[in-house]
Amino acid sequence: MYTLRMFASLAALTLLATGCSNNTSSNSATGQATVISPAKRADFPQLSGPTLDGPTLSLTPLSGRVIVVNVWGSWCLPCQHEAPDLERAYEAYRNIGVSFVGIDTRDNAAQAKSFIATSRIEYPNLIDDGSEKLLTKLAGIVPLQAVPSTVIVDRTGKVAWTAPMPIDYKTLAAGLDAILSEKQTP
Repeated sequence: MYTLRMFASLAALTLLATGCSNNTSSNSATGQATVISPAKRADFPQLSGPTLDGPTLSLTPLSGRVIVVNVWGSWCLPCQHEAPDLERAYEAYRNIGVSFVGIDTRDNAAQAKSFIATSRIEYPNLIDDGSEKLLTKLAGIVPLQAVPSTVIVDRTGKVAWTAPMPIDYKTLAAGLDAILSEKQTP
């Protein structure tokens, strides 16, 4: 029994260590910010669920807008570092057709709410409970262990940009500017 507990603890520590990298390079071995050409874009999954504020949120009503989706956890140091840049981007882009949604994963709700309040994050954040129902819908879009990760969904609901790593304002703004400048097809 003691050996099983040690193995479970070691496995949990390994998952935590690999799932929350503090590498901020945009060309790291664990991830790279990538613009996906329009011809190669896949549909972004329909996500919905409870938010940290309580009400249910669905991404369906956001169709026609560019959407930034950020996967984070209050326990994740790189997530803590990128939060001000995400909020800054939200403030800069929210009035020009961009919506932001966070997905809090592998977290304690009280700690997540405290993190949001302390970081002054104003955009909605879905709760991905221990079952990781929301996170598993992102399989094939970003590595499931890559927390934080950010995805930009274009106006047609397709995955246009991914960053399975911590990002900064400049990196996110460059991705948003590229997607926003695309011509829409009727």
